[in-house]
Amino acid sequence: MTQQIQTVDNKFVQLPNGKWYSMGIATKDLDDDTSGVLACRRIGSESVSGESTAVYDVHTNIGGEVDDQKWWMSSANLILKTQGVTHGAHFTAEYDFAHAAPPPNAAPLGGK
Repeated sequence: MTQQIQTVDNKFVQLPNGKWYSMGIATKDLDDDTSGVLACRRIGSESVSGESTAVYDVHTNIGGEVDDQKWWMSSANLILKTQGVTHGAHFTAEYDFAHAAPPPNAAPLGGK
């Protein structure tokens, strides 16, 4: 995967061949699956892009991969920022829900 866009009602991924696909996964569906979260503890409050957030330390085990991350959550329960280490690589990701737009040519994943 080279890029991904998550809107309120769908997730879009771009594969290395440049083609976009829609996955049919809503933000709500992602938020409801907490089976991989082993521990979550609020550690403070910070601002992300001018918006107040609650900051959490999150310890996860997803598919056997154990990760420690920080999540910045808005008052609307949207993740605005994440930071951590996955497969030995450090990452920081910021999410902009106000300006997300799906690609117009996305085909359903596994579809036509």
